[in-house]
Amino acid sequence: MKRLFILGFSAALLAGGVSSCAKSSKGKMANEWTVSKASMESTSTDSDGDKTVTSMSIDGSTGTMKNTYTVSGTTTESTQSGAVTEFSYTIEKDGSWSSVSDMAWTREFTGGSTVTTTKTTTSGTWSFLSKNKSGDFKKNERVVFNTLSQESSEKISTTISGTTSNSESSSKETFAEGENSMIYVIVESKGKELQLKADMNSSESYTSSGTTSTDKEEGTQSMTLVQK
Repeated sequence: MKRLFILGFSAALLAGGVSSCAKSSKGKMANEWTVSKASMESTSTDSDGDKTVTSMSIDGSTGTMKNTYTVSGTTTESTQSGAVTEFSYTIEKDGSWSSVSDMAWTREFTGGSTVTTTKTTTSGTWSFLSKNKSGDFKKNERVVFNTLSQESSEKISTTISGTTSNSESSSKETFAEGENSMIYVIVESKGKELQLKADMNSSESYTSSGTTSTDKEEGTQSMTLVQK
């Protein structure tokens, strides 16, 4: 199954069907923001019927994440605790944006633990969407964030029976306009707070040795941002 990427909430996803909308403006959106709360519920299923269900929540500097894996009819669970060093967005009036996500997730198991620390820097463009009668959306009730570049560094520290081993990796990706985007419904935009919510629905197909497989992912995610 594909690896679910949640840090920074960056994926080629679409939003729809989210109720309780609010309008915003460039003046309200353009600020430096800290993500005070975030949550995600996601189900990823591949062609073999194997499934990963992820539930994640962040509140201030702490987080929790639970993964339930079902492979060949056998289900296992994994729970992690998170420490958030930084989770922020900078949104500019010129239509550009950037974000920094710096988090450490700890998974404990019999005889040891694994700490995965990931820092991701993402940037791109943003704009409001026009009204949509079929979806009952008015002007400036939805906003699209296009990701143009993303850099990540990851350090994994595993301790077993008192012995620690470390590994590090990094990556850098660039995308064309519209290739990697997220559409949010604006739930609230007032004072120094901004609430965003999105429905996730994506599908990815790949072929290996003449066999085509498909991964599908669906779920929801939300963020509450407060001005720095």
